[in-house]
Amino acid sequence: MRIREYLWTYKTTVRTPTVNTPFSLLYGYEAVIPLEIQMSLLRVTLATKITKEDNDWLCLQELEALDERRLQAQQHIVLYQAQVSKAFNKKVKKREFQKGDLVLAVR
Repeated sequence: MRIREYLWTYKTTVRTPTVNTPFSLLYGYEAVIPLEIQMSLLRVTLATKITKEDNDWLCLQELEALDERRLQAQQHIVLYQAQVSKAFNKKVKKREFQKGDLVLAVR
């Protein structure tokens, strides 16, 4: 597999922190994979058989929805970071040092 295929896979896979794909957060809709075009699925068919005015209106709707999706993704990131932090803090042992204790210093 070439780097292009790896990047496509990464960009179109749902990420846990955002509960979205990077592609959808950037462009506002999910990617159309080549197989969908070959099979002429409903989403592709609908997108190719609309008027320019309808397409402009749909684009405006998608842009408005994109801001909302990005805001939701940001909220999911904050919650995910809190969960990761809580799980990490459970494993951390608190240690206190006194003056004169020997510690390892890395330079």
